[in-house]
Amino acid sequence: MRSTLLRADSHYCAPEVLDFCRAERLDFILGVATTSTLRRHVATLERSTAALQVAGPGADKLRRRKEFQDGAASWSRVERTIARVEASAQGTDTRFVVTNLAGGTARTLYEDLQYRRGQAENHSHAASGNPPP
Repeated sequence: MRSTLLRADSHYCAPEVLDFCRAERLDFILGVATTSTLRRHVATLERSTAALQVAGPGADKLRRRKEFQDGAASWSRVERTIARVEASAQGTDTRFVVTNLAGGTARTLYEDLQYRRGQAENHSHAASGNPPP
């Protein structure tokens, strides 16, 4: 059973990191930079989420998720990819993560593992008096 989980932003999502995690049997959930290929997976979801947010009474933000398999040409294999699409009055914001975790829903993995990682990082920077990177 694996017990170590690597959570990180997209600048750590390199082929070498993914291969290292697999070789060392580490679980991971990593942000991944947006690409045109990833955007094609969520184009319809982005449009429908924006339309629902505008039509929804008093909806400040609307978040939806989508899960699919994809991989960059430089990766040794495709990975489980989760997109989080958020629509608000400011527009649509889409973020992606990749993971080798087999369980959990797209919502649970993104919100409870990846998003909370970022929140914890922001809080630790605030407590130290240093701005987030």
